[in-house]
Amino acid sequence: MAPAALVLRTLGSLSLDGLEPEQQLAVVSGEKRVGFLLYLLLAGRGGFVRRDTLLALLWPDADEQHARGALRALIHQLRGALGSDVILSRGDQELAVNLGRIRCDVLDFETACRADDWESALDSYRGYLLEGFAVAGAREFAEWLDGQRRRLQDVGRALAWRVAQRARDAANPAREIAVLQRLLVWAPYDEPAVRSLMEALDLSGDRAGALELFARFSDRLLTDLEATPSPETKDFAETLRARTEARPLIPRDVLVVTMPPKARRRALSLAVLVALSGAFVVGSGSGRDSHPRTAIAVMPFRNLSQGSTNAYFAEALHGEVLTQLSRVRGLSVRGRTSVRGYEHADKSYRDIAHELGVGALLEANVQVIDRRVRLNVILIDAATGQSIWAEGYAGSLDDAFAIQSAIAQRIVHAVGARLAEPERAAITQPPTADAEAYLFYLQARAYFFRPGYLRQNWSIAQQLYERAIARDSNFALAHAGLSELHGGVYWFRYDPNAERLIKQREAAEAALRLAPELPQAHVAMGLVYYWGQRDYGRALDELAIALRGLPNDARLWELQGFVHRRLGNWDAAFASLERATQLDPRNADVVWNLGGLTYALLHRYKEAVDASNRALALAPDLQNVMVRNGWNYVAWLGQLDTLRAALGRISDDAELAELGTAAAQHARLLLWARQPDSLSRLLATVRSPVFEGQEFFLPISLYAAWAHVLKRDRTAARAAFDATRMVLDLAVREHPDDYRIHASRGLALAGLRHWDEARREAAWLSQSVVYREDANAGTILAEDRARILAQIGDSDSAIAQIERLLARPSYLSVHSLRLDPLWDPIRHHPRFQALAGSLP
Repeated sequence: MAPAALVLRTLGSLSLDGLEPEQQLAVVSGEKRVGFLLYLLLAGRGGFVRRDTLLALLWPDADEQHARGALRALIHQLRGALGSDVILSRGDQELAVNLGRIRCDVLDFETACRADDWESALDSYRGYLLEGFAVAGAREFAEWLDGQRRRLQDVGRALAWRVAQRARDAANPAREIAVLQRLLVWAPYDEPAVRSLMEALDLSGDRAGALELFARFSDRLLTDLEATPSPETKDFAETLRARTEARPLIPRDVLVVTMPPKARRRALSLAVLVALSGAFVVGSGSGRDSHPRTAIAVMPFRNLSQGSTNAYFAEALHGEVLTQLSRVRGLSVRGRTSVRGYEHADKSYRDIAHELGVGALLEANVQVIDRRVRLNVILIDAATGQSIWAEGYAGSLDDAFAIQSAIAQRIVHAVGARLAEPERAAITQPPTADAEAYLFYLQARAYFFRPGYLRQNWSIAQQLYERAIARDSNFALAHAGLSELHGGVYWFRYDPNAERLIKQREAAEAALRLAPELPQAHVAMGLVYYWGQRDYGRALDELAIALRGLPNDARLWELQGFVHRRLGNWDAAFASLERATQLDPRNADVVWNLGGLTYALLHRYKEAVDASNRALALAPDLQNVMVRNGWNYVAWLGQLDTLRAALGRISDDAELAELGTAAAQHARLLLWARQPDSLSRLLATVRSPVFEGQEFFLPISLYAAWAHVLKRDRTAARAAFDATRMVLDLAVREHPDDYRIHASRGLALAGLRHWDEARREAAWLSQSVVYREDANAGTILAEDRARILAQIGDSDSAIAQIERLLARPSYLSVHSLRLDPLWDPIRHHPRFQALAGSLP
């Protein structure tokens, strides 16, 4: 049987398919080995290349003797890893690759482009050619590689233009838009493609999207190239903007709100006060950023109410207006996290708009006195600082829905967006006929979305949701909110009991039964599948339905990105991240979690550090980001100082979202630094018996046992391991499906030298749905499984697991292999040494 063909993948992430992980690592970890293979594949294309050419490209500064010796060694290494028939020689002067044994995705991409095979081209082109790759000191190779990148852009561009033109000729705007969007991924500065995509968006009715595309392209040119769009592109954008602003605005006396008769009478009795002059000011909307008015930021509503009883109302009303506007496809609405940072900021409208990438800002102040509401609203053109529209409202708290619905409709028309009929129906249809139930719902949302994920806020929110449902059992929105709360309480380990999951599902099913088209009901059911059942495919299906109804909801895009990450859909995860950050550009959690953590999983540590630094620039007090950035430096460079400094800036009992307690991180650092006395002193100060986070459940006694092992005190270590086992035996009886507990129990049993029981725990982990199907948490579980196997002396199985983790997305790195003492039992194994032993 002929050997299987190898595939060198260089478009996007670098890999060499068809090899065992150890062999693959031996090839792709060397920059000159990769450069050598790529040059033979792309420059030689199966033909022979002179050795002198390769020497000049890859070893330009070495003398001939040393360069030829290095080339011979490189060829020997590659033949050993790939097979003796992959690298071909002709005499001692020429080399080639056997295209019958090795392919390259670049060649596949070019073949597909020549054949007009759009789908195959998309499948091959998953990113820039070796993005970030370089061969140190090889300037001519760098120039050659840059030329290949440009050539691939040209090849892809030509195909995309052909396919897009055919789609336009066939009156298929959706396909034309999709093709042009892909073209701009391949060639982000292609201005004719930008204009064509703007035209296609305009023809499809998405003029707001066309203007936002222009704004983003202008920003990219200015930031990356210090250039501006051509006059032709600017003129076209101005034409679109003029057409948008020339639309007739809704008359002041027209307000359609579909509601029950009693609520309708209340709405019609509202005293609509034109409290501010200049109701509509028509301007060009131009400015230094030229963002369209349809890109809007709803600033936090200012609360003028006295006392705390009604303080929630301004915050809740702000959130509901955001939700209503998120339904409108013609708008681009900035998320609540980004705008929240400007609540007390002393900045100009223009500066805020520049930072958020918007053309209009909405401000409002709210006052509640004896259940009477006074609300003043002003919509501001960011470029001129002038009022586009302003209005005052007066009514009672019972009119809360009518007020926010009226504001949302006015905003849509004031900025010149189109309100489709399904969007109008969703905005104007009250979710309940019981005004008091709606107020309970608003209070619940205000508590649920307060920063910090604090348990006491969520407990209050639960009571308020339940009071809303008690008044109106058909209130689907309240059922959806209650479902999400139950899921969050379980996911964040506040109450990790199966009863919570049952309540989460029951509430989501009630919401869907009562309102099958309600986006929030599909969000709730998506979270049932995501948080409760880990059925990520069905979670994606539900979130996709929700996004059809709330296309501007940044949090939904963020959730979709998280689910894609669990499935290992890395490109889709980053696409969701990009959309989430467009809508919520100052949300540091998205930049760090969906961006930085995903880069860390992909072993792209520099990008993980950059993302963490961007998040810290937005929110310098995010302690969890500081600590995670420290772990990035450990994985990337094996350097502990950044992590030590981050932990030194926070208190030992500070809670760190996503990471558990600061003390847990400090304990892990001291273990890896092999400082058992310091670790023992730290553990003596910890009040909780268990370090617990979303992905770990580690009794304090387990760390104590490991400290004793480092001090070679086997008697004390055994006593601590035995105490740990007793804690975990009880925990696993209460939570038999909790993989975190099984992982810790396996490590404790290994420490007790109960080899068979520990091996059974390792086997249990390998059968877990998390291990098998979760590309994020599953890698953590696989790492714990490898540690158990290492501790019981099963070197081959442990190292095989390590090799798989290093060769694919995971949090494991060669530096963590070097530092973590739990690998000590297999540290001197030759295969382990090949992976990590050569590091200092």
